[in-house]
Amino acid sequence: MNKKQIKVDVKDKKILSLLAENSRMPLSKIAKKIRLSRDSVSYRVKRLYDKGVIVKFTPQIDFHPFGMSKYHVFLLLDESSPRHDELVSALKKHPATVNLREYSDQWDLEWTIAARSVQEFDDIRLSIMAQFPKIIMDRNKLLVVAKYPSVVLPFQHQEITEKKRTGNYRMDKLDYAILNVLSDDCRVSTYSIAKKIKLSADAIGLRMKKMFNSGIIYRYTVVLDFLKLGYTWYTFALRMKVFDKKDQSRFRMFVRQHPQIIKAVKTLGNWDLLVYVIASTPKEFHTTIKDIKKEFSSTIRRYATFVAYKEHVFRPLPKVLTTSHTQPYNGRKASYQPNRR
Repeated sequence: MNKKQIKVDVKDKKILSLLAENSRMPLSKIAKKIRLSRDSVSYRVKRLYDKGVIVKFTPQIDFHPFGMSKYHVFLLLDESSPRHDELVSALKKHPATVNLREYSDQWDLEWTIAARSVQEFDDIRLSIMAQFPKIIMDRNKLLVVAKYPSVVLPFQHQEITEKKRTGNYRMDKLDYAILNVLSDDCRVSTYSIAKKIKLSADAIGLRMKKMFNSGIIYRYTVVLDFLKLGYTWYTFALRMKVFDKKDQSRFRMFVRQHPQIIKAVKTLGNWDLLVYVIASTPKEFHTTIKDIKKEFSSTIRRYATFVAYKEHVFRPLPKVLTTSHTQPYNGRKASYQPNRR
């Protein structure tokens, strides 16, 4: 067993599965679903958090209502450069950074950026290139144009349904402040948020409901350290011959039903699809890739696999979205206190 791997049992997996579906679910409700006492569930959740299996309780936010899109940049670096760590630090701190993932093979880093336009994205990219011209040896740029819903865990049996928007909601400064708090820890109670924001708990709850129903927040979930659960993260990139509406519909259903695929996006650039896969063994990963290739053999032109090593940072609400409205999220991990619900 990997030294970093944390032992989890069936009950732990059920708890993680329920939190992946809705990380604001009260502990009492989780306890009822898995037939444990509330105190036992509280202990298990705190243990999983303290051991680093649960990295974060987080909302998943739709960037489109903010007028923003996501861009992925794959970077190949000169490892001999003394400024390597300086570049990683600059990317982690950049206000447009959504997440930064490190790989062990063809690419060194995958940098996900939030930007309001292609021009803004290009300005961000060029500013980094200008600061570190001798370190970045090659890069690949992709614009995310669609995402495909999937499970968060391979042992998660609840199907994650897509949240349909019920109408527009015009956010104000207080809503941004609420999102900031939720981005730090979305299990925090409305009463705790009320202590930080000059609103009643009921008013905060109503605003959260409106943001959820409008689709701005489309899920409350968890970020997990898959290595500690015994999984390896792979990114499988595909270039398609044809990928029409029929193919897209078929692919969407395939992603939703495959237990090893935790995320997939359609992109514009050198690759048409990025499929994020976790597997506990090389055989399990091989089987997943065979499944993809078999199902879409007539449309796949070429493909490549990148093995992930480490996720340096993940921000559900990048600083660029909030700096003009309220104080930005500081990126520090909160000390988990079991929700008293």
